[in-house]
Amino acid sequence: MQSSGNSNYSSRYLEKNKIGQGNFGSATIVTLQSNPKKYFVAKKIKLCNLSEKDLQNAQQESALLKDLKHPHIVEYIESFVEDFTLIIIMEYCEEGD
Repeated sequence: MQSSGNSNYSSRYLEKNKIGQGNFGSATIVTLQSNPKKYFVAKKIKLCNLSEKDLQNAQQESALLKDLKHPHIVEYIESFVEDFTLIIIMEYCEEGD
């Protein structure tokens, strides 16, 4: 599911502050290590405690976001799986979702 070649999340992104927390994961504002002025949101979904159905839903969400291109839908950037966590990088909407 990783879509960023040989790079991994930890080497590409720097976490700033958590903006949300739910039952299955969290959302954090991040910047690129190479461009700290460009903001994104990292949606982290813990995979280890998910049911098979919830795991499929998480993978489907990543796949659907990857294919969606519309000015009114948050843009998918890339995704990673690290330490049993699905991390979906999305554009950051400064004025809300």
